[in-house]
Amino acid sequence: MEIYNKNEQKTAGHTMGNFNHETGVYQVVMPYNDHRGGGGNHSHEVPVFARTCGCGKWQNLKIPCSHGIKVLQGRHLDATSYIDPCYNLNNAIHTYSHHFVVPSSESLWRDIRGPQWVPDPQLLRAKGRPMKSRLRNEMDGVQ
Repeated sequence: MEIYNKNEQKTAGHTMGNFNHETGVYQVVMPYNDHRGGGGNHSHEVPVFARTCGCGKWQNLKIPCSHGIKVLQGRHLDATSYIDPCYNLNNAIHTYSHHFVVPSSESLWRDIRGPQWVPDPQLLRAKGRPMKSRLRNEMDGVQ
């Protein structure tokens, strides 16, 4: 919820423009912000039904970004319902509900019969700094 709360605070400076109400594609414009080193002054396209945004954060984190929250608030929808169920408490409890087996000591481990990997000594690097393979020419000041 910390990420969601930060994104919700950012929505104060955003303005929403209507691209296509039927398909659910909106435009969110961020004004020029002189207090943040001149950031802003750009826009993102937000297809709400696809749960994506032009910034890519909504797709990556599965939590609505500030642009998505602005659109959802503008359409009078609950933005918290658009958070992916993987962040749900019941889902986290279900993930860790099985019993964990404590590994026994290493002396009780059985041998695995399978291929043994042996590194090729010719591919190993030697100690020290590697030699330069760059050819110097007249642009380097060498004649």
